[in-house]
Amino acid sequence: MATTRTTMLQLGYLGLLPFMFSLLLIVTERTLFNLSGEQFFIAYSAVILSFLSGVLWGNAIDHFYHRLSVMPWCSVTYLYYSHGERYYKATNTM
Repeated sequence: MATTRTTMLQLGYLGLLPFMFSLLLIVTERTLFNLSGEQFFIAYSAVILSFLSGVLWGNAIDHFYHRLSVMPWCSVTYLYYSHGERYYKATNTM
């Protein structure tokens, strides 16, 4: 159990290295593969985001039988509050 926890901590800290490296590139104003520190940070963040999205998608496929999950309701609520009132005002202007 202790070795598993130690391994997880080591991998977690190793995951911070690219972000620290991008910070170092920003501070020193250098480039790597013709990418500035900001561009490197954004590119690496996009890779991590796509990986996490794939993991969540795979998890959603495994648990497909939960048809009424929280996400559809959150999406409907967001769309209603962000666009619904504007649509209602536009169609009922008398």
